[in-house]
Amino acid sequence: DDSIDDTRSKSEAAVRLEQLQEQTTKALRGQIGLPAPFEAVRRLKAQYFIPDHYFAELLEGMRMDTLGHVYRTPEDLFEYCYRVAGCVGLILTHIMKLSSDKALRHACDLGVGMQLTNIARDVAEDAGMGRVYFPAEWLEQVGITPDSLLKEHSRIELVGLVERLLREADRRYASAREGLKYLPLRAAFAVAAAASVYSEIGALVRERGAGAWETRSIVGKMRKVYALARGVLWVLASIPSRWREPWREVKIATVWRHA
Repeated sequence: DDSIDDTRSKSEAAVRLEQLQEQTTKALRGQIGLPAPFEAVRRLKAQYFIPDHYFAELLEGMRMDTLGHVYRTPEDLFEYCYRVAGCVGLILTHIMKLSSDKALRHACDLGVGMQLTNIARDVAEDAGMGRVYFPAEWLEQVGITPDSLLKEHSRIELVGLVERLLREADRRYASAREGLKYLPLRAAFAVAAAASVYSEIGALVRERGAGAWETRSIVGKMRKVYALARGVLWVLASIPSRWREPWREVKIATVWRHA
């Protein structure tokens, strides 16, 4: 993803994406001797039986960025978030192990929630690269255009748009908390920590209001400690469920697809 963002033009990004596609395809087919990141993909797929579908969707999400995709509806945006982040969560479920396929929806929701938080935090940075992720429907409803998004006279509307993103992200984080009980305890603590810290980024963007995009919103040390402690409490809240149904690994039989 970073290698796409670091390119200087759409044509360069397209070339880089094709290279990633080619190398990933070779890795998924089991070819050896590839560069280290793709060798890692080959080994992970072989060891954990990760479906090719998730890697294909991730690459398609990168393609949407290289093409400057326009998101007409919220559903279009959520599909993009599923591809670039939800699929990462799904890949990780195979590595972390699960006690139920029911966890797949929650893992996907966490990835989507994190990506929505990224978008809320990085509005100015993304606009500098010519990327606007707000659904066109939302922009039309508040009477602004992609070009006027960061103008001073649009700041009130921008704050409102970001609040809509963060409300959806909050809903996805709540879903992620419900899925912690399906993870082994150690993995649950790691996932809860990540989810809690990311949700704190959204809280900070909210607090900063119209000034949230003058500098990047970064969660300070004390807020991170608070977020980590909150994540621990989320996992502890799953203990009663674990007592009722002791955790046992199951073979993941479902391939999750965005509806």
